[in-house]
Amino acid sequence: MSPSVARSCVEHVRDRLAMRRTVTIALVVGTLITLINLGDRLSAGDVDTLTLGRIAANYAVPWIVSSLGYIAARRTAVTRVD
Repeated sequence: MSPSVARSCVEHVRDRLAMRRTVTIALVVGTLITLINLGDRLSAGDVDTLTLGRIAANYAVPWIVSSLGYIAARRTAVTRVD
């Protein structure tokens, strides 16, 4: 990872508005994916370590994707201004 990419990631984490947006996306999408894919297990109370890992991934993946999209758009906008 180049220093400028790492800097962009750090800036994203420090940007409250960006984090609010990406976390909101992750919460909505992660909840929907969890309910669709694991709703039957959750309602039956059949939750083990593997299921908890899948639930975590259901929230992590949308956050990562939306964060990378935000970072890419921001870097493109900065490049166009320069």
